[in-house]
Amino acid sequence: MRPIIAAMRAAAASGAPASTVPLTQMRMRAAAQFAPWNADPPALASVHDFDVPGGTGQRRARLYDPRGRTPVPLLLYLHGGGWVIGDLDMEDRALRVLALESGARIVSLDYRLAPEHPFPAALQDAVAAFGWLRAHAGELGGTADSLAIGGASAGANIALGATLDLRNRGQTLPALMVLMYGVYGTERTTESDRLFGSPELSGPLVHMQRFYDAYAGAPGQQDDPRVAPLRADLAGLPPVFLNAAGLDPLRDDSRQLRDRLQQAGVPVHYAEYPGVLHGFTQYTRTSPTARQALREAGAAIAARLAPLD
Repeated sequence: MRPIIAAMRAAAASGAPASTVPLTQMRMRAAAQFAPWNADPPALASVHDFDVPGGTGQRRARLYDPRGRTPVPLLLYLHGGGWVIGDLDMEDRALRVLALESGARIVSLDYRLAPEHPFPAALQDAVAAFGWLRAHAGELGGTADSLAIGGASAGANIALGATLDLRNRGQTLPALMVLMYGVYGTERTTESDRLFGSPELSGPLVHMQRFYDAYAGAPGQQDDPRVAPLRADLAGLPPVFLNAAGLDPLRDDSRQLRDRLQQAGVPVHYAEYPGVLHGFTQYTRTSPTARQALREAGAAIAARLAPLD
């Protein structure tokens, strides 16, 4: 991670502090920062964009097909970015790697961002897209009972919140959740916050309260269990593949979620990767640990949802 940290620091030093720039500029800066890490992506059978129903109107999505054969597992994926930044390009290379490792066709959703669209907009987009994927799984080369949901960071939060919403309304749940280094609580007083919450290690997570405020919207919504799943009753959820980064201020959110899931009787496979920062799976070009994490996530998807063929 050392050269990655050095590159991040150099990029940050060349511009105004992130705390002083508007979110629109923060989004542009993030897109520029992650573009080099998405270069030279591995080849897949096909990658194309299309529209799926969201909470209100159509949303853009990107379908990753690793091998061109069917039937295969399907994964609805929500990108990270603190609910306020990110798009279909931000984790493009990582998702290509995950598609190859899992054999699944991945549908990455361009959900609505806060603060223009606060909670529950992103969650509603995820729920609507999941319902559409279930109804059209055959057209996408899969089956409705081999459909997973997942994401990274804020995307993991949205994926878990959407699954809680589906459960609460008595709807069909995904067969698996794939949750990578997510944010699951509102309390930022954990040991990992204390150890790794400096700007040098946490990067944009130093602005987490700003992100929370943008996403939660109305006062009191930060306590909604779909915003802070550690407050939720987790009983009845589907199996979970859960991972965490060892040097992440959000590390203990994943540890707490692991414990809560186990107490609720939910099957959970937990993997923690020492020596890496939040967002590490985006650095597959240079990080063996990023590739290892996606390989293990892919194996979990294949083991739970395959063999279909």
